[in-house]
Order: sequence, then C-alpha cells, then structure tokens
Amino acid sequence: MTRRLLDLATLLSLLLCLGVLALWARSYWVHDQLQVCAVDHWLILHSTSGVIFVFDNHFIDSQPFRLVWMRQPQLAGPALPDVVRSMVRFGN
Repeated sequence: MTRRLLDLATLLSLLLCLGVLALWARSYWVHDQLQVCAVDHWLILHSTSGVIFVFDNHFIDSQPFRLVWMRQPQLAGPALPDVVRSMVRFGN
C-alpha cells in the first residue's frame, strides 16, 4: 500500500513538472493572464517571456466573484525592466 502511494505521488510530481515546463516554454510565444476576484481580494497571474508575475490586491469594498482568463500573442521586447530582471534573476 505504501509503495503504491509513493508511486502515485511520484507520477503526480512528474506530471506537474512536465506541465510547468510546457507552460514555461509556451510563455515565450503567448502572454497569459488569469484574474481571480472574490469579495475583497484580487489575484492576478501573468505568464510572459519565461516569467510569472503575481499581483495581490485588496479592495476596500466588496466585489462579486469573477474569474477571467486572457490570452494574446507575445509582445516584442523584454517583459521586465532590466533592474527588476537582475534583482529576481529571471529571464535573460
């Protein structure tokens, strides 16, 4: 039983790794954005040029629940300014 659970966890870990790798490679061709808005909280995830941005905001007043997925072709040029790129050590 323990062996099967370990095999299952290993398989799930491999699938997660492959999925993240595919999304990372895809981000060089496609700009994705996921927005989640619930009550007083707003979370935005951007994936572009091999970088993932996470924005976390709080509202003063309450908002209705909203889930938005946006996709567009990759824009030319770097996704991050050089200063930020060097601080977080992502990208080129």
